[in-house]
Amino acid sequence: EMKASIGSINSANSGIGAVAKSFATLEVVAVAALAVIGGVSVAAYAKFNQAMTESEAIMGNISQKMKDDLEQTALTLSTTSAQSAADLAKSYYYIVSAGESAAQAIKLLPVVSRFATAGLMDMSEATQFLTNSQIALGLKMADPIANMQEMTRVSDVLTKASIIADATIQQFAEALTNKAAGTMRAYGISVEEGVAVLADFANQGIKGSAAGMDYVIVLRDVMMAASKNSEVFKELGINVYNAQGKLQPMSRILSDMEKAFAGASDEEKVQALTMLGFQQRAQSYMLTLLGTSDTLKGYEDALNSAGGATQKVSDTILTSFTNQWKILKNNLTVVAIEIGKELAPSILEVMEDMTRWAKSVQDSQKQFGTLTNIVHTLTDSVKILALGFYSIATVLESVVSLLVGGVEIALGSFAANIHTSIELI
Repeated sequence: EMKASIGSINSANSGIGAVAKSFATLEVVAVAALAVIGGVSVAAYAKFNQAMTESEAIMGNISQKMKDDLEQTALTLSTTSAQSAADLAKSYYYIVSAGESAAQAIKLLPVVSRFATAGLMDMSEATQFLTNSQIALGLKMADPIANMQEMTRVSDVLTKASIIADATIQQFAEALTNKAAGTMRAYGISVEEGVAVLADFANQGIKGSAAGMDYVIVLRDVMMAASKNSEVFKELGINVYNAQGKLQPMSRILSDMEKAFAGASDEEKVQALTMLGFQQRAQSYMLTLLGTSDTLKGYEDALNSAGGATQKVSDTILTSFTNQWKILKNNLTVVAIEIGKELAPSILEVMEDMTRWAKSVQDSQKQFGTLTNIVHTLTDSVKILALGFYSIATVLESVVSLLVGGVEIALGSFAANIHTSIELI
């Protein structure tokens, strides 16, 4: 009986030992997991903080509240967009470089983000096209709200144009920024009216920066011809200007020309355009546009009601599996950034201590000789301890890198397989 009791006690002890080992293993795993989470979080925060710091550097002397607002706007926006928090933080740099204030940048960031998504552009391109077009059109406002509304207007018009005509958002933006926008501003032509002509050009195969230049040529020749040959224009019933002396919409000018040239052959149209004073290059453009006045008027009407076009296209694009995956990743990254932000001060203190220690070693080296001599004076135990710390740090760094890399590879493979399966279906 005593042997049986002893055996039971030993079995119990073994069980307790096994449980203890299990708890110890779980503790090690938990510690390792926390270390990985901490490492990933600090890395995510470091990337975001770097982008924010670079953007804030060109904003001048801004308050801490403004910095917090800028940061929170980028973080919040990333949870519903295809751009990461770091990419959005970096976008502030492009927006402010275009002459916008920090307060304006907060209002404009969502506008640029939607425009970039709708136009399949990166934030740098989207910012450049939108801000340059808005400035050239004379639509930049001092008030942040009004400025945001005008940028949204330009964005919606360009997006709507890509829907109704055969060109991309980027091609329309290229046309605007290649002198077309400046010409519209100079002659009081609205962005809706001007882009309608660019849409008409696009359907004739004239797109991008070339369309912007051709628009300027046509407009210039129409006005020059009307000034030099006003009597001929009047005789044919072509009204380039209204009673107040304002330039008529191109759809109205084309409509008058179509009526004047009704029944004429191509040769006769060329002769009439020559008589009106159009140069040879402008004649070819006018011949391309003649007969499209109704279409052009339809474009003007569509663009005048383009509000919300960018939002609608952007929302649709974001429903794709790839973009939903990006949004999920962005949400997880925001959590990581928040954790990293909490850990950063403590890590910064350690880094400062290490920096001070490194400087003290350098000072000692200057006073007592080379670093090699200093190392020789250290005891074996100190050397072993230093090597141990270095080895542990190296191993942890490798483990974190492998784990993070493995997770990204695994998730990437999973996404690729799902995508392939969907395509096969």
